[in-house]
Amino acid sequence: MTADIPPAQSLAEYLAPYADLVVVQAHPSPDRTDRVLVAAKDFVPGQVLFSEPALLDTAHAVAREFTPLAFDECRIAPDYQRLLFEYIARAVYAPTLPVARAHALMLDTLSTDGMASPLAVRINAARRAGYARGIKVFRDKIKKRLQRRATKMVAPMPTQDTLLTLLDMVETNVHSEDFGADSPLRTASARQSADGDEHADDDLDEEHCVLSLLASMPDHSCLPNAQVCFFPPKARDGTPVDPTATTHLLFSAVRPIAKGDPITISYQENSFLAASVRRTNLTRRGFLCNCDMCAGPVPDVARAVACPECKVGIAAPVGPAVAASDVSVVEEPYSDDEDQDDDEEGPALRIQLRESATTAGDVVCQSCGATVAPAAAVAAAEDRLCGDPEDRLAALSQILDIVAHNLPAPADDTLTYTALVDVLAQDVAQHPSVAAVLTVDGRAALSPAHTLIYDAVKQILFFDSDALDRDLHLPATVYLVAANYALLAAVHREAAAQGEAALTAAMAWNGDVPHNLKWLMKTARARGHMALAQWAADRGLEVAAALGVGAKTSGLEEEFAEVFSRPRSSVVFM
Repeated sequence: MTADIPPAQSLAEYLAPYADLVVVQAHPSPDRTDRVLVAAKDFVPGQVLFSEPALLDTAHAVAREFTPLAFDECRIAPDYQRLLFEYIARAVYAPTLPVARAHALMLDTLSTDGMASPLAVRINAARRAGYARGIKVFRDKIKKRLQRRATKMVAPMPTQDTLLTLLDMVETNVHSEDFGADSPLRTASARQSADGDEHADDDLDEEHCVLSLLASMPDHSCLPNAQVCFFPPKARDGTPVDPTATTHLLFSAVRPIAKGDPITISYQENSFLAASVRRTNLTRRGFLCNCDMCAGPVPDVARAVACPECKVGIAAPVGPAVAASDVSVVEEPYSDDEDQDDDEEGPALRIQLRESATTAGDVVCQSCGATVAPAAAVAAAEDRLCGDPEDRLAALSQILDIVAHNLPAPADDTLTYTALVDVLAQDVAQHPSVAAVLTVDGRAALSPAHTLIYDAVKQILFFDSDALDRDLHLPATVYLVAANYALLAAVHREAAAQGEAALTAAMAWNGDVPHNLKWLMKTARARGHMALAQWAADRGLEVAAALGVGAKTSGLEEEFAEVFSRPRSSVVFM
């Protein structure tokens, strides 16, 4: 791992310390200008790929001490302003330091596709025009601030065009995370607020943002083989924070990676959305996703259909590859009762993929190989369910009631994931009233784990829990975990054949899996369902083992191990 920014004069020199780990190559897609990372050796899940210090970091002392302009003044988010200011400060006060030279390499290397590609221009034109106006305001005001300082600038102020290019690079490549209560950035924001800063409210929604060079090159996949973890400069033992400390971005494998494989991470969190939704979200980043989950061969399991032949398998469409010509961008004026968000420029945009991108071909069961339904019929059933919120709510309520009546016994320590999945595949999917609401063509029906149900349960449970009867909180978390196993077993069929531990480890890449297991552990324990809580904790530790250092740095491993580290025999069932 690299501890410090290398004093490099060229990109080759900067990349040299990483040469035994990763290789930089041109992006294979002809409509992409960015680069990709390829593994220079084999990696196993949990193994560190590389670590890189941040080149721009909102948690660095230079960025923390900066008070952002009001958003209305420059239309630039306050955390992005901190990154721009750190760059400016390095450029005008310390242009010969290694980090300033690395900034120059960054400006020569990083992609701006997220704002400047032909697709991004169609979608983000109004926002980028706002940035062009805002950068001028931002630069002028920061220049005046710096000119009032006692310390004189030793190099010219970066040009407006340079700052706009950097902002495009931030939009395209930045890594971000929510900061915790002990974060230096939260401390800085709170102090600025306490000092009576008139723009303090703008600081409160900030994230910890980092921009670096190598860390900007992993490509996106909805089925990633790597993850990135932050090492923020915060004290863990009560000692003072080093004001010059820099965040490191550490990449580790979450699935096996062979030498020559592209290294991929997920640019969005919710991987249980339909491919068309994931693709539409990603178009705002200037590209169309044609990863294995969006364009095959992996089925789009979020749109699962219960197989009427074998009764246990699921079928799912396999999406075709798409191009920019398949995307339409339609301007929609805001209605009288719809307020425009403060950070939005121009009219509302509706991004659509051509219909054949979601309705092509047949849907085939992953277990028995039976053709279940035409993809067009599945799309029609989804449209019908989307258009009838009452039907969807009725199905959701019925599903949770059935799960509630089929919970494992509180002292059943023989529980396996298949028992939970069987509740969905048999008790729920074959219930007449549920099948009627989810029907595709009178013969097949959408799976109870389908994204339209799954996402609705997530939204209610985690964002509007008061709307859900308290007695249904445990069934809801059981449902989410069962749905994860049901859908991902179809993605990782070889691992599923090897047993529960192998499948759980194979699923670790998906952020919903540890999140839902954690909530199941906590909810089951709070309800006195100790066997279910212990099962969730055991599976969580298997996930943490597969994630390796990522689970350790995030505290995930500790969270699963701390409460249930004692022997199973000592657990008192209540």
